[in-house]
Amino acid sequence: MLELYTYEKGIRRLTPTLPLLRRLSKRRILFWLDMTSPTSSELAMLKDGLGLHSLILEDFQMSGTLPKVDVLKNGIFVVLYGIEDTDPLHLFEVNFFLSKRFLITGHARLHHSCEQLKQDKERLGLLFRRGADFLMHALIDEEIDHYFPVLQKVDDRLDRLQDRVLHSTDPGLLNKLFAIKRSLLDVRKNAFPQREVIGLLAKRDSPFISSDCELYFRDVNDHMFRLTYMLDSFRDIISTTLDVHLSVVSNKMNEVMKVLTIIATIMMPLTLITGIYGMNFRFMPELAWKYGYFFSLLVMAVVAVLFLLYFKRKRWL
Repeated sequence: MLELYTYEKGIRRLTPTLPLLRRLSKRRILFWLDMTSPTSSELAMLKDGLGLHSLILEDFQMSGTLPKVDVLKNGIFVVLYGIEDTDPLHLFEVNFFLSKRFLITGHARLHHSCEQLKQDKERLGLLFRRGADFLMHALIDEEIDHYFPVLQKVDDRLDRLQDRVLHSTDPGLLNKLFAIKRSLLDVRKNAFPQREVIGLLAKRDSPFISSDCELYFRDVNDHMFRLTYMLDSFRDIISTTLDVHLSVVSNKMNEVMKVLTIIATIMMPLTLITGIYGMNFRFMPELAWKYGYFFSLLVMAVVAVLFLLYFKRKRWL
């Protein structure tokens, strides 16, 4: 699906056709072409109408490309990733081709930044008046800013898990921590090359980005540094939480083993006494004694109490 927006005296939405693209290109009218899951025939129309390189069109159709920026004679091609607030977190690819007179965006499905901007005609008109580079900046800035509320929810989840880890040995906590860790690894894998891409856009060496717009891209670059810092801190928090969880489990196991060891230690002399009196010799003292049974029980009780007092004094209980 293709949507084309132009700006002359106001915002106009047009149906993209090959003659229209050729006419807009010749008249040098600023326009924005947004593509959702473009077909091969639609991309071929861009090649004939705007002279886009076949490799760029191939990248528009492919998915899974790492963030990058390619500088060409007639424009720059940028691959970035947005984020969706799902569980687990989902990243989606957004492609940009920026020329001096037009901007092309491509993505696999509709997403909030493009749709939100299309609805805000006043803001869209202001961006058109400033240039295609400002239009691209607005879309990129919106996608980067959307990372922060999503990652803030992850931070809140980690805080709750940290509180539970200190008081619980539930193995389900470990599964939740590993799920968050895997999800953040995907985000981190794309965030660091994405920071380099934004850094390149913020430099003063692109003929397609004005000096005024470079300042705004530097602000986005600062946001990317904050984002990667958050991801690094999450990695440290998860590692620390995992260590704490394993320590709590280990301490709990040690407590259980200590109790079992104390019980076994107390039972050892009692077992010895019962073993002695359980031997089948005919002549043994106390066998014929009227109170022998009760005396042996008393001895075992006294031994057990003495052991408990000893463990208490040594602070093993």
